[in-house]
Amino acid sequence: FIFDAAGGLVFEQYDFGAIALESRVRNREIMFMASVDLEGLPAGTYQLDIEMRDLNKGQSDIVGLPFTMAPPS
Repeated sequence: FIFDAAGGLVFEQYDFGAIALESRVRNREIMFMASVDLEGLPAGTYQLDIEMRDLNKGQSDIVGLPFTMAPPS
Protein backbone atom coordinates (compact mmCIF):
# COMPACT_ATOMS: atom_id res chain seq x y z
CA PHE A 1 0.00 0.00 0.00
CA ILE A 2 1.14 3.56 -0.64
CA PHE A 3 -0.42 6.39 1.37
CA ASP A 4 -0.01 10.13 0.82
CA ALA A 5 0.84 12.63 3.58
CA ALA A 6 -2.86 13.00 4.50
CA GLY A 7 -3.23 9.23 4.92
CA GLY A 8 -5.13 8.78 1.66
CA LEU A 9 -4.63 5.51 -0.18
CA VAL A 10 -2.71 6.11 -3.42
CA PHE A 11 -1.97 2.53 -4.49
CA GLU A 12 -2.73 -1.00 -3.31
CA GLN A 13 -1.76 -4.46 -4.49
CA TYR A 14 -2.39 -7.75 -2.75
CA ASP A 15 -0.40 -10.97 -2.92
CA PHE A 16 2.38 -9.57 -5.10
CA GLY A 17 4.91 -12.15 -3.96
CA ALA A 18 5.44 -15.32 -1.99
CA ILE A 19 8.47 -16.45 -0.04
CA ALA A 20 8.83 -20.11 0.85
CA LEU A 21 11.21 -20.67 3.74
CA GLU A 22 12.17 -24.10 5.00
CA SER A 23 14.51 -24.48 7.96
CA ARG A 24 15.34 -26.98 10.68
CA VAL A 25 15.88 -24.18 13.19
CA ARG A 26 13.51 -21.42 14.29
CA ASN A 27 14.12 -18.24 12.29
CA ARG A 28 13.81 -14.88 14.02
CA GLU A 29 14.37 -12.73 10.96
CA ILE A 30 14.01 -12.80 7.20
CA MET A 31 15.35 -10.60 4.44
CA PHE A 32 13.73 -10.06 1.07
CA MET A 33 13.95 -7.57 -1.76
CA ALA A 34 10.97 -6.02 -3.50
CA SER A 35 10.86 -3.56 -6.39
CA VAL A 36 8.11 -0.97 -6.52
CA ASP A 37 7.56 1.13 -9.65
CA LEU A 38 6.91 4.72 -8.55
CA GLU A 39 6.89 6.23 -12.03
CA GLY A 40 4.21 8.88 -12.39
CA LEU A 41 3.85 9.44 -8.63
CA PRO A 42 3.65 13.22 -8.02
CA ALA A 43 6.23 14.97 -5.85
CA GLY A 44 5.34 14.72 -2.16
CA THR A 45 5.66 12.71 1.04
CA TYR A 46 4.37 9.14 1.16
CA GLN A 47 4.42 5.95 3.21
CA LEU A 48 4.94 2.49 1.71
CA ASP A 49 3.41 -0.26 3.87
CA ILE A 50 4.24 -3.90 3.15
CA GLU A 51 2.32 -6.60 5.01
CA MET A 52 4.18 -9.82 5.69
CA ARG A 53 1.97 -12.83 6.49
CA ASP A 54 3.02 -16.09 8.12
CA LEU A 55 0.57 -18.59 6.68
CA ASN A 56 1.66 -21.34 9.09
CA LYS A 57 1.01 -19.29 12.23
CA GLY A 58 -1.83 -17.20 10.84
CA GLN A 59 -0.05 -14.00 11.91
CA SER A 60 0.96 -10.86 10.03
CA ASP A 61 2.92 -7.65 10.53
CA ILE A 62 3.23 -4.43 8.55
CA VAL A 63 6.56 -2.81 7.74
CA GLY A 64 6.26 0.91 7.00
CA LEU A 65 8.76 2.96 5.02
CA PRO A 66 8.25 6.73 4.73
CA PHE A 67 9.69 8.33 1.58
CA THR A 68 9.64 11.58 -0.37
CA MET A 69 9.33 11.95 -4.12
CA ALA A 70 11.29 14.96 -5.38
CA PRO A 71 9.95 17.03 -8.25
CA PRO A 72 11.49 16.23 -11.65
CA SER A 73 14.67 18.15 -12.34
